[in-house]
Amino acid sequence: MNVRGGAASRETREREAAQRLGLAYQPLEDRRLHPGLSPEHHLAAARNGALATVASAAGSVLAVSPATAGEARLADQLRIAPASRDRIIATSADELTGLYLRDSHADIPGAAIRFLRDGHPGMSASPTIGVLQALGLLATLAGIAAAAFFHPYDTAGWAALVLSLVFLSTTGLRLAALAAPAPGSQPWIELSDEHLPVYSILVPLYREANIVHELFEALEDLDYPAARLDIKILLEADDIATRAAVDALNLPDHYSILALPDIGPRTKPKALNIGLALARGNLICVFDAEDRPDADQLRQAAGAFAIAPADYACLQARLAYRNWNQSWLTRQFAIEYAAQFDVMVPVICWLGLPLPLGGTSNHFRTALLRDAGGWDAYNVTEDADLGVRLARLGYRVGVIDSTTFEEAPARLQAWVKQRTRWMKGWMQTLLVHTRNPFSLIAELGTFGMFGFVATVIANLASAVIHPAAIGLIVWQASSGAFFSGDNILAAAVAALASANLVFGYVIALASAAFGLFRRPMPGLSLHLILTPFYWLLSALAFILALIDLIRRPYFWAKTEHGIAKRDAPVQLRRKRPARRRHK
Repeated sequence: MNVRGGAASRETREREAAQRLGLAYQPLEDRRLHPGLSPEHHLAAARNGALATVASAAGSVLAVSPATAGEARLADQLRIAPASRDRIIATSADELTGLYLRDSHADIPGAAIRFLRDGHPGMSASPTIGVLQALGLLATLAGIAAAAFFHPYDTAGWAALVLSLVFLSTTGLRLAALAAPAPGSQPWIELSDEHLPVYSILVPLYREANIVHELFEALEDLDYPAARLDIKILLEADDIATRAAVDALNLPDHYSILALPDIGPRTKPKALNIGLALARGNLICVFDAEDRPDADQLRQAAGAFAIAPADYACLQARLAYRNWNQSWLTRQFAIEYAAQFDVMVPVICWLGLPLPLGGTSNHFRTALLRDAGGWDAYNVTEDADLGVRLARLGYRVGVIDSTTFEEAPARLQAWVKQRTRWMKGWMQTLLVHTRNPFSLIAELGTFGMFGFVATVIANLASAVIHPAAIGLIVWQASSGAFFSGDNILAAAVAALASANLVFGYVIALASAAFGLFRRPMPGLSLHLILTPFYWLLSALAFILALIDLIRRPYFWAKTEHGIAKRDAPVQLRRKRPARRRHK
């Protein structure tokens, strides 16, 4: 499908403009950037996207994209200074981007990969674990193993007690979400087109040739002036099929196609960081290949940022699944997301706790995102890590009343593969942010640490707690020691584990039911009774993630898209009207 059916190709449009301007058109595959200018100078020019200072036998020439620079503006400049025509060549915006990405002097991809490590040493998942942290972990595990060998029952009891207390933090947070008045989304104002900021959209694609036409239909449906959009399609250089599918769309000039060099880890956050380095928007957001955002999402985010305090770095859109009724797994996934994004996320933002972000539809103030180090190229759950890092740096996150509809894995193998990557990334995030526990506590504060425990730690621990609690109760009951007074610790732990299991089930299912009330998907309420069995699958993903963390910590397990059945997207039952003013 062609977004601009019948229109001339991107390169043809540039060549025709060059001819009208009287400029020679030249590809740049054999060119290099002028080495006499600093990498910072070249980076600034790359963000502008209109020109590059290229080395030549005579010193340097200026390579210009007529489409990006503006043909009329170039014509005026050439009319004023006709002699400059000899030092200017015309090329395409894609040629300029390709030059900036492969030039070793500017080293834009390498700098983007190192961006977090250079700006915030110690906050990257490379290396996976520090030396002192590894020694401390080994000493702790050795101590637990010794205690388990000499005092197995007491050790199991104390371990269950600690894990149960961690689990209680999540239960308490869910209870607060149910008991507190439903917080609204960020207020926003309607900005006229001339007051809208330039918005960069990063779209990382890998092996998505089968759905790119649907993605670009969704992007073209966004209600935002094309002249104020900077959409960057991030491709792997060897992904020939996806590149061919993108080229076939004949994209408008506000799209840039970036073929990323094969350096560093092959991860989504690496691609995003390279896109961030070249982004020219005041605001920036991420959409995945399968995303279908509400048409007003950019306007709503821009209007919310316009009146939000200066420390708001990110606004998270709500996420839901459009194939929610395809299989048992997609129904459970839809229930999980309704509880998370329609119940928990608004309350976490309202309380000012660290929010592990969703993997898409995050909207940022570009300057603050760069100040925070962007994404971690080595973390395979870069969204969760970035949310915690923003909180540690003193930034706040809000939620907007706009939904992006995604595609949930419908088959068990795909679900386990995706959830294993998520779990591995959460493990990386936990290791990164606990390297210096004293700094973490000082930066988050007591209440923030509660949020860190209730989200990051409990998210991992719950995968272990759920089957462990059931096993403990079964063991206690079968051994006849259930609530026995002969062993006070065993009785206390059994009581706490039982209360955790029952109370945690009730509160978790209540929050899921509340989510389904807010976003009603017919028939899903009946599936709540099966949700505990869905939770048990996380234990398998946890084990596989731990193995993968040791074997290949930076491997990105690709989730296949474009195979889902399409159900009708379900909007929130009652949107809480945000304050709107006209400017």
